[in-house]
Amino acid sequence: MERDKIAHQRGISAATKIAKEQSSKEIAKGLQTMKLTLNHEIDRLKTLQTKNKNIRPEEIQSALEERATLESLIKYARVRMDAMQVIIIE
Repeated sequence: MERDKIAHQRGISAATKIAKEQSSKEIAKGLQTMKLTLNHEIDRLKTLQTKNKNIRPEEIQSALEERATLESLIKYARVRMDAMQVIIIE
């Protein structure tokens, strides 16, 4: 019984370590995707504003603020283990 408990703890530690290692890659991918999407939208709005005065500066400012907020949230995302599947081989 104690041996099983130790094995489970080691499994949880190993899974957590792997998740943390992968999280930095996923965070970087998330930041890149978000920036590509919002930078495209911000650039589109700025270009459109030069041709259409109905595009208000507040719309562009709102997109800039959204990008800053999302960047902060994504940068400080953290790993949380929700579940672990244990397979017992006898």
